[in-house]
Amino acid sequence: MNGGMYDRNGVFYSYRYLVCYPDAKKDKEYTVENDTRAILNYAFRDCKNLKIVRIPNSVEEIAKDTFKGCDNLTDIYFEGYSSKNEEWNNEYLGCSATIHWENEIE
Repeated sequence: MNGGMYDRNGVFYSYRYLVCYPDAKKDKEYTVENDTRAILNYAFRDCKNLKIVRIPNSVEEIAKDTFKGCDNLTDIYFEGYSSKNEEWNNEYLGCSATIHWENEIE
């Protein structure tokens, strides 16, 4: 690992931060690694192929506009409850996907 930066199946992490999900990846779904603590600015920017992203409860911080330009992203699933429920909304995340919380009542 160079300076803590490493590649997990084409997705770049630094220590326990998700740095970049390349916009050219063809995957329709992605699950953030379980030990990830933060997702950095624009980490998923312009990822046109992504439809679903799953985020584990280990994630404590998500930068503003993380999903900007992800026009085909339909659903973001958060595992567990977060005090960030109110903050992590579509405007903050930069997308129009439906946001699901594991604890939400339907």
